[in-house]
Amino acid sequence: MSFMEKNYVESNDAFKKTIEQFRNIDILINNAGIMHDAKYELEVAVNLNSVLHGMILGLDKYLPKYKQTSEAVIVNISSICGVQGFSNIPVYCATKWAVLGLTKSWGQPFHYERTNVRVVVIHPGLTQTPLIENFNGKLWGNRMKLFLSKLLKTGLFKNHVAKELVKVIRCAPNGTAWIIEGGERGYEYSPPDRTTIVRKYIPE
Repeated sequence: MSFMEKNYVESNDAFKKTIEQFRNIDILINNAGIMHDAKYELEVAVNLNSVLHGMILGLDKYLPKYKQTSEAVIVNISSICGVQGFSNIPVYCATKWAVLGLTKSWGQPFHYERTNVRVVVIHPGLTQTPLIENFNGKLWGNRMKLFLSKLLKTGLFKNHVAKELVKVIRCAPNGTAWIIEGGERGYEYSPPDRTTIVRKYIPE
């Protein structure tokens, strides 16, 4: 069985066990991630394909059928790297930008009208988790390692994401993106509409 097949089966089993235990699913926190650009194929498989499995199973199979009320919600977890590029982790950034794209696509009215499931995404800033506590072999430069090590010791980025996430679950409109970083209140991130931006043309 391939990684993709195994991941899909395990994701489906997780939904099944949740239904067996609790009978309902109203909220899906759809999160998968490793930061390891030196193993970029695995990084793409985990960070993107696993989130896709959660989306497809959650939106088309489980949440519409097993929600307790008229509406359910899927919160996709991206990263601040999903709205800004970083030279030392380009593949990781690419996978997190993809999570924004799939949220904007599945967050269209067409999907909400057929499922009554809101789809939103959060972009946490630097947060103290096992994801970034080991930098070996991950294409981090020494200066970045030192910077992050000092920053993490401050403890500023540990606990506020969960608190802000509750607000997003309760109030965020379908298809929206939210940045939560630096211990501050979460705020909506709205990429520019390509049809209304000022166009800068390539010189003739």
